Amino acid sequence: MVRLPSQFDPIDYLVRRKYPLLRIAAIPPSISSTSTSARIDRAKIREEAARYRSELEAMPREAVEALAKAERAEEIAQVRLRLIAEENARFFNQQYAAGNFGHWSKAQYWTIDEAVALSLGKAPERVNWSNVKPLVDHSPFAQRYRDIRDLALRCVAWQTLYDPVLPALFLDWTRKNELPFPEELAVLVTARHDNAVNWRLLYEKLKADSERDIADLRTALRAGGSGQTLDEPRPDAKRGSDSGAVRERESLLKLVIAVATKKYRYDPMATRSDAVSRIKRDLEDCGLSLDDATILKYLRQGAELLPPKGKKEL
Repeated sequence: MVRLPSQFDPIDYLVRRKYPLLRIAAIPPSISSTSTSARIDRAKIREEAARYRSELEAMPREAVEALAKAERAEEIAQVRLRLIAEENARFFNQQYAAGNFGHWSKAQYWTIDEAVALSLGKAPERVNWSNVKPLVDHSPFAQRYRDIRDLALRCVAWQTLYDPVLPALFLDWTRKNELPFPEELAVLVTARHDNAVNWRLLYEKLKADSERDIADLRTALRAGGSGQTLDEPRPDAKRGSDSGAVRERESLLKLVIAVATKKYRYDPMATRSDAVSRIKRDLEDCGLSLDDATILKYLRQGAELLPPKGKKEL
């Protein structure tokens, strides 16, 4: 019976599975020069394979197909075990590639590649994109690394993450996106970087608010009717400048009090609060410093801008 090459033949499959050297045995010794080919008994293999084929051909078709199905399941299981063994043997699954969470939880920042490696429990100094990338087509771990890194870099481009990034900010991002992160490292990062604020994002917002206020001031000055510009002296120039400075200061104070009340649970009406010490600690984590009195002064000035209803709800 002539069969199309693409048609699955259970008998051929079973014969090849039982006699994997049959293909080599069919090659004349003068053509095949491999050491394996030289050692095999070609005639014996061909004879046994032919006998097995005859036995299969004498069996009912359903029985042969059942044998082939069972053999295919066994082959798939063997392939899976081989792939698992290969994955377990790769460098990033060795003991020396495990991350030192105690050390990395103390770092003021992580690069994106460091953060991705740590989120997968690996040591960034040993496991990084340069040595993981070549395995992307073969390794499930490398594919996870690639996917998390891709998501993080897209957030960097959109400025919802940064490179380098605050550890607590990256931890929060992984949780919001249901991405892996070792619980042991999460506990350490939370303890050492609690209530970390995305200061860069706040700065960008404040900068945008200030630029908008300055643009409004320029428009107001030009609409004053004299045709003068900001570079030209005018009697009310100082007054306009002072007004712009007041608005800019109030914008900053509004931002400060909003962050303090929402992120640090600062209550202007409370007699005691740990918000000042927590803000001071986070400033120090960012390489900045302010004394308690200065922080409290600006918090109180910001609180004065809250409406009465807002004060009651804090």
